[in-house]
Amino acid sequence: MEDFQVNDPVYSKIMGFVIDGKVPESWRQPFYFKPNSNSLVQNKSGPCGLFAALQAHIIKKQTECPGYTNQQLLWESMLEIMRKVRGTYLFCTYIDQQSHRIAWKATADLRTAQTFLGQSRWTDDPQATLLFVVSIVILVGPVWLRYFSIPDHVIDEAGYTNLTFVLLLITGEVLDSYIDNNGSVGGMASKGTTVQPEFGLLSNAECVQYQKIGHFLTHPHQNIWVAYYGAHFTVMIAGPSGFFEFDSLSKYPWVPFTPKHPFTELLNNAYRGN
Repeated sequence: MEDFQVNDPVYSKIMGFVIDGKVPESWRQPFYFKPNSNSLVQNKSGPCGLFAALQAHIIKKQTECPGYTNQQLLWESMLEIMRKVRGTYLFCTYIDQQSHRIAWKATADLRTAQTFLGQSRWTDDPQATLLFVVSIVILVGPVWLRYFSIPDHVIDEAGYTNLTFVLLLITGEVLDSYIDNNGSVGGMASKGTTVQPEFGLLSNAECVQYQKIGHFLTHPHQNIWVAYYGAHFTVMIAGPSGFFEFDSLSKYPWVPFTPKHPFTELLNNAYRGN
């Protein structure tokens, strides 16, 4: 693997994509699972969008990789996201906000990346969530600036995951809209998804109503959706046995839908292809 280290002005440019200001402590936590389940557990509020995007990949990987441990499913999910984003693998290993330094390792070889994750305990690091976010931001690089109509930060002003970053994690594309294809939203040129992604997006948030979620994101290849409540993200899956929700902040690994669940109608329509 190749080693890299940068300081200012590159440090400030990278962290400027992550957040405007100081990183909240809630974004410094390791990746763990709830007991006897493949459901990620989040011990501080804020990065729920990041956890939801990873959880969607983990659910898919469990079918594709029988016999894998939860940790291996997490690693493979992270590698798949990196592969979608840039076709290479990058791991931020050091962030110092006082000295303004960032270090990372990178490789184009999948087995080398798998070995690094297996030997380094990178996902157990006390600030693993932040390390992963910075890794993705570095991978995206100038593409982030080139496409966004309005530059966004991964962590918004309230300390939550920005929806545009969640879209990047579930589609592998830098998007500034959830419409189909490219178009105009609020009088501004916007880039939407042009293909049917593996994972979808559903939302009942008022802030999403001004631009309708397109057909591609509503009807993904997998029956797996990231659900956006406006200030919280979860994962919803659908199948012959019913609908289930994975919430990283809940004490339960997953919960079945009830008829009064606010997403029942949305998920019904998405699952049936309406």
